Amino acid sequence: MSRPILPKNHKHYMATTASGSNLSQRQGILVPEQSFLGNKQEERQESLGDTKSSSRNTEGDRVEDEDNFGLPPVDGKEAWCVGMGSFLLALPIAISFCIGVMQDYYQRENVFPEPNSQVKLTIVGILLQGVIFSFNFLTNILFSFVGERRLLIVGTIMMVAGLVLSGTATAVWHLYLTLSLCSGTGIACMLTIAFRILPNWFVKYRSTAFGIQTGVVQLAAFIMPYLMLSVNRTLGPAWTYRILGLLFCVTNGIALTVIRDRRPFKKIPGEWKKTVDFTVLKNFNLILWIIVHPIQLYATYLAFTYLPLHATAIGLSDLQGATLVSILAGSDFIGRILVGVIADRFGNVNTFIICMMISTLAIWVVWVFATTFIALVAFAAMNGLVSGSFAVVVAPVTFTIVGPKGYPSAAGLRTMLMLAAVFGPFLAAHLESINHTGEPYLYAKLIAGVGTTTACLLSLWLKFRMDNRLHAKT
Repeated sequence: MSRPILPKNHKHYMATTASGSNLSQRQGILVPEQSFLGNKQEERQESLGDTKSSSRNTEGDRVEDEDNFGLPPVDGKEAWCVGMGSFLLALPIAISFCIGVMQDYYQRENVFPEPNSQVKLTIVGILLQGVIFSFNFLTNILFSFVGERRLLIVGTIMMVAGLVLSGTATAVWHLYLTLSLCSGTGIACMLTIAFRILPNWFVKYRSTAFGIQTGVVQLAAFIMPYLMLSVNRTLGPAWTYRILGLLFCVTNGIALTVIRDRRPFKKIPGEWKKTVDFTVLKNFNLILWIIVHPIQLYATYLAFTYLPLHATAIGLSDLQGATLVSILAGSDFIGRILVGVIADRFGNVNTFIICMMISTLAIWVVWVFATTFIALVAFAAMNGLVSGSFAVVVAPVTFTIVGPKGYPSAAGLRTMLMLAAVFGPFLAAHLESINHTGEPYLYAKLIAGVGTTTACLLSLWLKFRMDNRLHAKT
């Protein structure tokens, strides 16, 4: 057998093969010096890279562990206890969905015999919803200065005081100051606390927690019309507001005992500036999405407000009108869960477009021509399933458009610009005051239909700007 040919640096070759390449030596394989050294160098670099990567991962874990050191665990019993407080804080938002019951009572009983009282009463609910969502931008800044507990106390006092004073109103403009402005600002404070604290306590069950939080609002809106109607009939509207104020004072008191941020409040100079970055408005996709929000909001508000008014206008009872609001809210509760599941599978923008198509058909085909209780029930069930779709997809779509750094500012600016939603219902109320067609609330229904149609078209434009493929998951 011939002797194997060794490379010039055979001593180095033999030393290395003795430690890991004996097979090559025994088989007499020729290994060029450059290739051999290159392979060894690559192995050393890979090893060094793995070491650095491992070091970086270890360092990241260490920093994260230090950042969470001493903090309560997420997704645990304490998290759900705080979550329960957060759910209670979200309950008063249901007032804005049930204000149509009070407006119907005021109009039927002629409580405020003023010129254009219908238009003025409609503005009460419009302004209330506008204050709740648009003032959320300001209360977010206030949260950075005072923390959750002080903000909750101030918000509770303002909300309860506004409700109690609403019962003493002798003119519609009194309700603007008490119910819309005072109570609306207090509810905005609670909305800020509920949505800022909850995500810090959950990781694995974060979506579930948010689903419960938005769901309890609709459950409250499902029950509240019957409570308001019953008290209006027996004790009068003044006691309706007082009982609501007492009820929410109790729920907020319970929430105050359990609600707290996972990280103890610490005032950080300049923290409030994170919610005031106007450079995100350079993103045209965000502008489109921001415009969609108030349009969809006013269309939803018109359905909740004018449905009980439409019912009594065609000869139905006030109980049937309250039932329609409850059906609308109950369908909304179910629909939000379904929309969330569908959006995860087919995309948030795609799902919202489909929901707006359904809502548009429900308004133009069912509500516009509805003259019976059964037809109104069909509309309430159909429209309710999709009316809360924007609340489900708004956060993930905004996050996708601007990313994590721009999200706080984008969310704040979006809520601030929601005040524009007041113009749709105001226009509807004005046109209804001069409605001589004989068809009750025709203009309100038409304006709602135009709103959902516009929201659908703008969302379709946004979809193709984000991804021009028809079947893309956006």
